[in-house]
Amino acid sequence: MKREHIFFIFVLFFTFSCFICFYRVLSPFLEPILWAIVAAITFYPAFTRLQERLKKKTVFSALFMTALVVLVIFVPLSLLVASLAHEAVGAYHSVGENDRNRRINAYIEEMRAILWST
Repeated sequence: MKREHIFFIFVLFFTFSCFICFYRVLSPFLEPILWAIVAAITFYPAFTRLQERLKKKTVFSALFMTALVVLVIFVPLSLLVASLAHEAVGAYHSVGENDRNRRINAYIEEMRAILWST
């Protein structure tokens, strides 16, 4: 094998290793980055229209759009999460109560069996 081939294979391996390390470092951030891209694409047309109405005052436009995004996305999402948490707590208590009722019924049946057998 020629020296150039060995060098090419080494460079290819090194590049591939760097890409793998780069992916492993960024992998926890890929989902939030994707959601940020979706939000930017969704709200950018409204931002440009608002900026035109406010005569290119970007600070006020950005402040208003940030408040709008919080109201449109985070408030309903937090209400949904709170509702799901409330339902989960209710389900937990219901399962615990059913389990206690089953144990009590099994105990009563066992006592009946003992009393009827004597």
